[in-house]
Amino acid sequence: MIITRLTSQVIVAGSVNEFLPDTLIQMGGDPADVAITPDGSTAFVPLIDGLKVAVVDIHASKVTGTITLFSSPMRALVTPDGNHVYITTMNGLPDSLATIYDFDAYTLALVDSLVIGSYINGIAFNARTHRLYVSSQGTHSVYEIDAGNDAVLRRISVGPSPQDIVVSDDDSELWVATEADAGVQLYDLGTGALIDSVSGTSSAYGLAMSPDGAQLYVTRPGAFECEIIDVHSHVIVKPLQTGPSPARIAFNATGSRAIITDGQTGAVLIE
Repeated sequence: MIITRLTSQVIVAGSVNEFLPDTLIQMGGDPADVAITPDGSTAFVPLIDGLKVAVVDIHASKVTGTITLFSSPMRALVTPDGNHVYITTMNGLPDSLATIYDFDAYTLALVDSLVIGSYINGIAFNARTHRLYVSSQGTHSVYEIDAGNDAVLRRISVGPSPQDIVVSDDDSELWVATEADAGVQLYDLGTGALIDSVSGTSSAYGLAMSPDGAQLYVTRPGAFECEIIDVHSHVIVKPLQTGPSPARIAFNATGSRAIITDGQTGAVLIE
C-alpha cells in the first residue's frame, strides 16, 4: 500500500496484509494523490503545492524523477496496460480551466494535453472501451474522453460538486459521488440520464467499487462514515464508522480488504 501524508510531504509504503508502514519516502512537496503501475514498481505522485509530479521507485523507496507541469497537479491515473499516466490539474489558466496531461509512463514524455472544466477531482478509466472519464467540480460535469486521441466525446451534467467517479466494467453505468444532498448518483452511460440517487449518502466524497463489482464504498467526511452500497439494489447495506474526515478508498486485488484514508487517524482497514 502507498498512502500520501499531505502536510508531512511524505508517502508511506507498507504491507496491506500486515497493515503496517515500513517506509517513509520524502517527496519535497505536498502529495495529493498516488497512482501505481500494474506491476507495482512505480508510483506517480502529484505534488499539489508545486508544478511537479514525483516518480517513485517503490522497491528502492526513493524518488527517481519528476514530471514538470504548467499548473498545480491534482489527480493521477495509470492505464491498466501500464503505458500511460494521466495527470489532472487544478485551475491555472486565465479562464479558470484546467488541463489533463497524457504522459508516456515509461519515457515520461508528454503525449498530449487537453484543456477542460476546472477542478478535475474524479478520474476513471474503462479498459474495454478505452475511455477516460473525469469529473469537474467547477462545471458540475463528467467528461467522456477517447483515450486513443485524447478528444472529448461528450459532457454529462451531474449533481453539484462531483468528486470521485466509478464506471462499470461493461461501460453501461456511471456512479458519481457529489458533495450535495443527492450524494451518490447513478447515470445511464448510454443516454447520460440520471437513473437514481442513493438515499443516505449526502456529502459524498471518495468512491470505489469492489473488485467483484458487487459493492460500492463511499466516504462521507462530515458524517465520519463509509457507506457500503449494493450495486444492484442501489441501497446502503452497511454503514461503517470511521475516524474524522474519511477520504479516498482502495481495495486489495481480491477485495477482501479495503483501506480508507482518514484526516485524523491516518488510515482505516476494513475486512
